[in-house]
Amino acid sequence: FFFSFSTSRALLASTFAAMVVAVGLGLLTLRHKVSYHLAGLGGVLSIATALVGLPAVLFLPLLVLVAYSRTRLGAHTWLEVTVGGAFGIITTAVAYRWFHDSGYALLRMVWDVSR
Repeated sequence: FFFSFSTSRALLASTFAAMVVAVGLGLLTLRHKVSYHLAGLGGVLSIATALVGLPAVLFLPLLVLVAYSRTRLGAHTWLEVTVGGAFGIITTAVAYRWFHDSGYALLRMVWDVSR
């Protein structure tokens, strides 16, 4: 199988959150163009905040620089980078917290029953 329960709960929750964001962005971009760059960085910021706390906010200027560069290059509008960043931050935070608090136990229960 691709993981084991010796893997940390935080790493499994981070992986789950990244998958949720990827699928969500795929569905969202069927209708609206958004920035994958900002969604990914927003997700990293969200997970870093969950793991190390408030000092992770020091990476916020990186999001602003990437947003500026994406708009300056003409790849996105400010609305597209804002929606992408917000989607990444919020979706990752919710998915990470759910998996860390509930999903891990559910996965563990299903795993134990299937063996």
